[in-house]
Amino acid sequence: MSNAAAWVPYLVGTVLFYGLAQALTKQFMANLSAAAFIVLYVLVKGVINTGAFFALGHAPLFDSAANTFIALAVCGNLINGFAWLFYYKALESGKVSLVGSITAGYPALTVILAILFLHEHIVWYQALGIVMVIGSGVLVALGPQEAGADAGPPDRRWLVYSLLVFLGWGIFSAFIKGAFNAPHADTYTFFIWNAIGAAVILGPYGFWGVRKEGGLGPTNEVLKALIPTALFALGDLALFKAFEAGPATIVAPLSTVYPLVTLLYAAPVLKERISLTQWLAVMLLIAGIVVVSLPSGA
Repeated sequence: MSNAAAWVPYLVGTVLFYGLAQALTKQFMANLSAAAFIVLYVLVKGVINTGAFFALGHAPLFDSAANTFIALAVCGNLINGFAWLFYYKALESGKVSLVGSITAGYPALTVILAILFLHEHIVWYQALGIVMVIGSGVLVALGPQEAGADAGPPDRRWLVYSLLVFLGWGIFSAFIKGAFNAPHADTYTFFIWNAIGAAVILGPYGFWGVRKEGGLGPTNEVLKALIPTALFALGDLALFKAFEAGPATIVAPLSTVYPLVTLLYAAPVLKERISLTQWLAVMLLIAGIVVVSLPSGA
């Protein structure tokens, strides 16, 4: 049995960092585009991840004995890069509380992939939790849209982007589990591959968008946006450390409770109004995450 003291603090940090970062990103997106946030995220992640690697890492970045770990780390982080791209696009067009709730359900997919490819097992109530998570996404999708006098067809782009994030993060988490189970796995070299994956996928889109828009935006807004991007990067590092020390089947689902933090911020500060159906969807999602994370006793 793993020592909870070794991974629970990292997990708590992940939830707090992600929850606040998500809410602040949506708040500051009123003055900066998704492309600007993507560029800042790539730059900040590069600085933080590289700094952590050189300050705390000991293993070499390239090690022939760790080929499997490196391959899984590279592939997983490239997928993660695409997921983050869609995440920022979803926040640009959708409510943060709903986007965050759908994307936070990705452990359901991770559990399915773990069963199919990592030969892990779940019990009946964990399967029920997966159904609850999927059902919450359906309720969010069917929830009423805001009425408008001359509103055309409802804009569902945020939902499409959110579902793509759900897929991307679910697959990425399975790759994390596979990578850390591989011989000679090292968390700090994983930090570097994580930064490289973000730069390769997000960098071209972000810099192209910023160039098209004529710059990042007002300096004061850029400085404010550095706060949530840094929180996201720190949340990633805390999550990887939690995976390193704790059971992945528990860490992955519990790490996605961060929409609660977002909701606690978004409702009073951002004044987001959520329908009863969508509130029920959020509650169903949280219940599903809890059920999925219950130990199987295996």
